Amino acid sequence: MELEGGNFGFTNDLGVTMNKKLMDGRQHKGWLPFDSGILCGLAVYCALFLCPGCTRLKESLSPVAVSEKSKESDPAVTPVEVQEAAETTPYPEEPRRRVGIAYELWFPPQSWDNAWSLPQLGKYDSSDTNVIRQHAEWLADAGVDFIWIDWSNNVAAAADPGLQSIERATETLFAVYAGLKDRPQISIFLGIDGNPAHLENGGLQRKADQIYDSFAAVPEYRNLLIQYLGKPLLVIYAGTPCPWRDRLPRWDDPRFTVRWMTGFLDDQPSLRTGDGASAYGYWSWWDRTPQSFARHEGVPENCAVSAAYPGYTGWDTEGTAGRRAGETFREQWAHAREIDPCFVLVNSWNEWTPPEEVDPEFSNDLEPSEEFADQYLALLKEEIAAWKDAPASETPEDALP
Repeated sequence: MELEGGNFGFTNDLGVTMNKKLMDGRQHKGWLPFDSGILCGLAVYCALFLCPGCTRLKESLSPVAVSEKSKESDPAVTPVEVQEAAETTPYPEEPRRRVGIAYELWFPPQSWDNAWSLPQLGKYDSSDTNVIRQHAEWLADAGVDFIWIDWSNNVAAAADPGLQSIERATETLFAVYAGLKDRPQISIFLGIDGNPAHLENGGLQRKADQIYDSFAAVPEYRNLLIQYLGKPLLVIYAGTPCPWRDRLPRWDDPRFTVRWMTGFLDDQPSLRTGDGASAYGYWSWWDRTPQSFARHEGVPENCAVSAAYPGYTGWDTEGTAGRRAGETFREQWAHAREIDPCFVLVNSWNEWTPPEEVDPEFSNDLEPSEEFADQYLALLKEEIAAWKDAPASETPEDALP
């Protein structure tokens, strides 16, 4: 996904650039000795961890809260100690199979004028709390585990009002989600804006720091973030085509589980093996059937699923698959079940505008619309249930084609 002069899109290996124009010209985780003292301790433990009504007290005694209070009263407590305490906060056990969905927060300043249809919720503002709640309800009911918020162009947000609006809407979404019982978790999707220099000049690191400081290190937000391998998942978009053809970029952040992403690996043969696997571990945000998949320690880790996808040189060219009344979506989910990865990333919930979305047939948004009502939301729920309920292979590789 690129941002040059206000364009957001991707360039395939044939040099065809698909750009997205925005309204203002810019994009946007013992044993106790038995005596009377311990009996008292057990009573307190039960009160804290077994009594639903004691949630606030439990939170006030969490490692993070204790560290914050200690920091206020004891100047010897350093920010590093506070960070280490935050990192010891326990997370729920990670499920074997999880679904994420691409989620945009760019309306406005993104214009609705060129949308392929309109949402059932109308021409909404992405920071509208009622819209955020309704989306959360729909997605949680469908079985979506996390939304995947697009900051892939936001390395330059400090100088761009449109990009800043996406980040403000993200803050609003976190605040709303913190008060909801039924809602997906969250991952924020970064990118280098088509410029590998951001690995060296601090641009990417500044955005990773911002995500950590604004969300991962905040006690009321920390458990909203999707965890993978014991840390918040941070996916970074390298571009399509990927500038690194024989390796992964040499950038990491130990506070996160970092994964790099490109798209359409069938257009990038150096990045895809003969069996369809990602040669170096790149995840894909969009793929044609049969989709590529990444592996981690020999286990299928990720694949993409979409309701439609463009051909090799754009929509309605060779390789294109429109919606076909849901058949493309079903086919991609069928292949995902064969792969059986840890993550399925669904592209997308609500892009709405060109070039990724052109018209009702050549578009892949699943949010209920005036054109399709809730047909694709219902299909999403059906396919997620089919995948999550399917028996797992004894050896994940046995599931591969």
